[in-house]
Amino acid sequence: MAAAAGFLLGFPVLRLRGDYLAIVTLGFGEIVRILLLNNTEITGGPERNQSDPRNRLSSALSSAVPPVKAVGTRSVISLA
Repeated sequence: MAAAAGFLLGFPVLRLRGDYLAIVTLGFGEIVRILLLNNTEITGGPERNQSDPRNRLSSALSSAVPPVKAVGTRSVISLA
């Protein structure tokens, strides 16, 4: 799934260079985040009840992002 999304994003975007590439990539990430959080079937939508067990995906996404960012940042720093 991620490979398909990466290919669909990368195919037209890789012609861009520098700041424009970064802006489009970040924009795509924000679009996906907003679509997922507002989708009532997957995450319960903007009016979701946090204690509802059906909304585990939303809780998992919000709790998984900070550790992933920390590991990614640490990896980049150690490679530099």
